[in-house]
Amino acid sequence: MIDNAFALLTLSVLMHVAWNVMTRLADPRANFLWWGLLAHTLIFAPWAITSLVIEAQWNAELIIALFFSAVANVFYFFALRRAYHLASVSFVYPIARSSPVLIALWAWLLFDEQLGLWGMAGIFLSISGLWLLAKVDPGERTVPAMKWASLAAIGTSIYSLSDKVAVNYLPSFSA
Repeated sequence: MIDNAFALLTLSVLMHVAWNVMTRLADPRANFLWWGLLAHTLIFAPWAITSLVIEAQWNAELIIALFFSAVANVFYFFALRRAYHLASVSFVYPIARSSPVLIALWAWLLFDEQLGLWGMAGIFLSISGLWLLAKVDPGERTVPAMKWASLAAIGTSIYSLSDKVAVNYLPSFSA
């Protein structure tokens, strides 16, 4: 069982890396990111939307969470696309995926969740790594790229917390 989980996790990581590298390397006129999202939507939307409509425990909190999640996802993809036009994946991706630091901040501010010593140490380590990353590649386009990648991280943190709220009203994986 552990070998299967490890293999699936490894495959997931490789697919995620490949997706981001292809997004960065594709000709901007090809709109690779948007075509990939459209394909994903066409494949999964009929099943997921049907399950969502039928199975969800509908209330105002779920509707608000779904709204914020959708808007934040769109915001994330626009910002990520712009950042990839300005700098390499090795520069943009760690910043765009630094959202756990922001998630911890939002969870503390909005949900009164507390961080332990190890959590604070992890945040400090993450921020230190991001600061070093910015110093290693001081290219002319990295400042604008850092701004867009940071906006992508904000989008990720918002949709992650919105999803945390929404999942309480979704009884199955398909929903």
